[in-house]
Amino acid sequence: MASPGGKPVHVQQAVLGVTLRTDRHNTVTVTEYRSAVAATGHERARHGMHLEAAELKICATTSGGVVGPSIATVRTSNDTHVSASAETPISPPLRSQRLAPRHCARGWVAFEVPNTTTGARVVVSDDNDDSLRWSVH
Repeated sequence: MASPGGKPVHVQQAVLGVTLRTDRHNTVTVTEYRSAVAATGHERARHGMHLEAAELKICATTSGGVVGPSIATVRTSNDTHVSASAETPISPPLRSQRLAPRHCARGWVAFEVPNTTTGARVVVSDDNDDSLRWSVH
């Protein structure tokens, strides 16, 4: 598979709870997925939408890197790509941060999904050439 820039993309697929390794030997796990997340206040989904969320664990084993909600998207059952929401109603949220080697980050990322569909896969992509995908249903 090739990226839009023509560079080959390394695609891996798994189920929830399985840890995948990037080509830089960092690890990513989608530990849990919730297809309905209650929210109040400013975290509320817009009309016709609902919130879903994934818990991610990302570890920098040999080389550090920047992690955060923007690395995750959801591909819905009707093949729509949904980017991470700015706000996450579940704690702890995954925060944007630079990971040093041998350190991990863990937290929730929320997605505002149309009511007519639901998440089917969580996709984590890096700036390099990895596309890691977890089936959630």
